[in-house]
Amino acid sequence: MTHSDGDAVQPAETASIRLGMGERYDAIVTVAEGIRPVVAEASGRGGRALAVLRTRSGMAPSTDNRSVEFDQVPLTADRLRASARMAPPRRAPDATSDLVLSGSMDPDVWTINGTTYDKTEPFMTRKREQQSFHVHNMSITSNLLPVHG
Repeated sequence: MTHSDGDAVQPAETASIRLGMGERYDAIVTVAEGIRPVVAEASGRGGRALAVLRTRSGMAPSTDNRSVEFDQVPLTADRLRASARMAPPRRAPDATSDLVLSGSMDPDVWTINGTTYDKTEPFMTRKREQQSFHVHNMSITSNLLPVHG
């Protein structure tokens, strides 16, 4: 991996990656001679998608076989580190906030710090201010938490 959501990261090698909804990665892919599957699998939902990388002609691999890469620990966004040129200056944060994510699918109600989105006050910051967020996911699902600004 070379970039995450368009920002340079310290290069990381992996055989598999876990993508959250809306996440984007740039990668340099090195493949050996032959026909190689690129498989996407929905975590916990079953179902797969298959793409095929070819450096020669031949039969496409079967979608029935489970790739050994699925048995390895995938690269996830939390293991990536910003490249030195992208990292902010190291200093103590100007503010620290706790975010407690909770909710359920039945009923479909999700909260941040006990408040639904429509009633949540935004976290505001000033230019060049550094904020630190301690995120506690109390729900039963993994959640993508995009931060913009």
